[in-house]
Amino acid sequence: MTSSCEFKFDRPNPIFYSGEIVTGRIILRTASIKSVNRIYIMFLGLAKVMFEEQRSDTISGSEVRYERVVSHSTETYVKSYIDVHGKGRLPDGTHTFPFAIPLPLGCPTSCVGKYGKISYELSLVLERFLRYNNVFIRPVTVLQTYNLNLHPEMSMPIEHVAIRRLCCWPFRSGPIKLHLTIPFSGYAAGQTINYKVHIDNMSNRDVRGFSMTLIQIYEFTIRRERRIVSSYFRGEFESEIVPPTHKRMARGHYLIPSLPPSSRAKLIIKVSYMIRLTVLISGWHMKWNIDVPITIGTIPLTKSGDHKAPKEYIPDINDIQRQTVGDPPPNYNENQPLFEQSAFIETSRL
Repeated sequence: MTSSCEFKFDRPNPIFYSGEIVTGRIILRTASIKSVNRIYIMFLGLAKVMFEEQRSDTISGSEVRYERVVSHSTETYVKSYIDVHGKGRLPDGTHTFPFAIPLPLGCPTSCVGKYGKISYELSLVLERFLRYNNVFIRPVTVLQTYNLNLHPEMSMPIEHVAIRRLCCWPFRSGPIKLHLTIPFSGYAAGQTINYKVHIDNMSNRDVRGFSMTLIQIYEFTIRRERRIVSSYFRGEFESEIVPPTHKRMARGHYLIPSLPPSSRAKLIIKVSYMIRLTVLISGWHMKWNIDVPITIGTIPLTKSGDHKAPKEYIPDINDIQRQTVGDPPPNYNENQPLFEQSAFIETSRL
């Protein structure tokens, strides 16, 4: 019979907020006596990013050299150790190890993307004599709280004016002027953005309507190289005909889906958001896109008047665990640096 390990938290689901204390106990069951250097509990939270690309180069004649370039970057947010057993013999039977681990306020939300992930895990490590260590791991979800009320700039409205001139000389018509107003600069998931669009159509084309889209932007960084992955969450189309030489004030509504909050620090994995207003114009001019930045938090503004509970974002812990980011298992060395970058090149010839 092999050893088994059970992780029990002081709450039904292992979901914690930055700034909280992760508490519970680990129950280890062993079938035989074990000699150990030490036994400790480790809580590790980090971001991992990996870029991979193929390069080819003709050396001489038909000989082609191929290179596979892989770059890694790691950023550590929390790394805590609790020693629970010293050097010696661990008797067979059941052993219970309680833990209480504080999470720093700066821990970003667990997430997974195309080029990396932010993950947290609780481990029980048995350092053995002349043997491989026994490591038991339990993933944990961490959510970073973003209280919009603590940031006065979030209560400021978004005002954006844009002008578009259709076609060019000698077929140029008058411009279309648009004034977008969003009551606040920050919203929480589950809230509704009630926005206004003032359209001054001085062209010879009809404005047929508009729609709002929330753009989620994941930015992955290794050294000076960045890769961007965007996702689009489209709202309903608002039909509003504005004929040539007419003005109109239109209103629209957009329900924010359950999404992770905007990043507040410069990290190797950063999430930000843009609001895109798409205006439909008759004729071959088709679409006019207007983008403005917006902040997504977890606690809505009190002055917004929306007192419904926010639609909390809960990442899929299984998706995060399945994403390996192409790197080796965690290093359980206490001297591991908080930030690492590395790269290797694999070369082959044909």
